[in-house]
Amino acid sequence: MAPSLEAVLHMADQLPPLDQARLIEHLSRRLALAARTASPTTQPGTAAWARFFAVSDDIRATHPDANSAARLEADRRERDTMLGGQHGADDVHP
Repeated sequence: MAPSLEAVLHMADQLPPLDQARLIEHLSRRLALAARTASPTTQPGTAAWARFFAVSDDIRATHPDANSAARLEADRRERDTMLGGQHGADDVHP
């Protein structure tokens, strides 16, 4: 019986950073190989990704000065101001 994803993630969390990087490299190579060898009919998301990137390109062309990272950061600052500077226990961006 194969180990569960949760068990594998738990074990990966216990690896030193260098071994975690090696694990990422190993999985990346396997995924890249799987993507190259899979036929287009077995990749139903391919068309969806193409549409996603087309929309992204259109947004960039329509709004060339837009900076989504800066907008996100500004939204976070505004939220923090509205909350009175209080951060919740689950806030990962204090």
